[in-house]
Amino acid sequence: MSTTTTPFAFATAFRRARALAPLLLVLLAASASPAGPPCAGDCDGDGQVGISELITGVNMALGLLPVAQCAAFDADGDQQVGITELITAVNAALGSCGGAPGVTDFVTQVRVVGLDVIGVVRAGSLPAPSNGPAVEAPDALTVINGGTAQLTLSAEQPFATAYVGVASAPGLMRGALGEQVDGFFEVRLPAAVTQVVLQLTVKQEPANDIFAWRTAVATAGGAVGAPAQTAVQVLRVGTGDVQVSVSWDTLADVDLHVVEPSGEEIFYAHPISATGAMLDLDSNGACTADGIDNENITWPTGMAPSGTYIVRVDYYAACENPETHYVVTVQRTGMAVETFSGTFTGLGDEGGMGAGVTVTQFTF
Repeated sequence: MSTTTTPFAFATAFRRARALAPLLLVLLAASASPAGPPCAGDCDGDGQVGISELITGVNMALGLLPVAQCAAFDADGDQQVGITELITAVNAALGSCGGAPGVTDFVTQVRVVGLDVIGVVRAGSLPAPSNGPAVEAPDALTVINGGTAQLTLSAEQPFATAYVGVASAPGLMRGALGEQVDGFFEVRLPAAVTQVVLQLTVKQEPANDIFAWRTAVATAGGAVGAPAQTAVQVLRVGTGDVQVSVSWDTLADVDLHVVEPSGEEIFYAHPISATGAMLDLDSNGACTADGIDNENITWPTGMAPSGTYIVRVDYYAACENPETHYVVTVQRTGMAVETFSGTFTGLGDEGGMGAGVTVTQFTF
């Protein structure tokens, strides 16, 4: 393998090593930080500055991307991005950009598996318990930024509404009760059930990497039960103009395949494409269970080619699991997030290039 460092390799190394923020913090310590726009570097206008946006700023400072890619970095309007402007963006990323996070700073969408039902965001805290059915939920989950996790809620009595909030505070992974952030998702079901599976899509740049989902359910008459709490650990992966991921609910070996417009296929045996696509997370290979149960393929900002993409998911090996449920998430800049779910049974096919079932096609 050649050791020549290309501009893409430089940007990729920054992303994968997550060294960008520490590097800029060194610059911050060594330089005075002038006052600047409260959201300098906020390319997507969501009130936050994340790692991918900082990477965009560095690429513009290096001349690898045009300044027009994110005018929010160019504080002085000179059509260049300098060190002081990068430092200002780091300050924004460290918390000077906006107020306290809300539920949509962690979760962008809640859907019901098997039903055309999407949760509605409400302000405030979850409804207070009023002698309704207590809900049961997983104790802990590992998720990826920009991906979708499946959360099963169940109760002994039928319920017609589910509520999903977020708690964020130290000690969550040790079972401590966290403080709920503002807002929650209200999911109204067409009929009362005793179990429902929700798909929760995690923001590409969540406000914290450790938080909790706080869930509750209510009867058709409105009686709300005691909430449950699921500790969440975010495993950071690459994002960009195009991000495709898959998560599943067993220790099976599931493989993600994406064919880009040129026909080049990215998967476990070909993890990097000529255009810069990268499979940066590969889980449970050859039934060596790692408990992550997610895979991710991404094109960095400015690198994704235009055209049609094909997404396939392959059941490489069941690893003694009788049934595996998966959900694919497609994130594209400027487009609404899309999710697709399905179920695998059987032993698996140990498939290579060209294997798997086609989940979706999309254009960019």
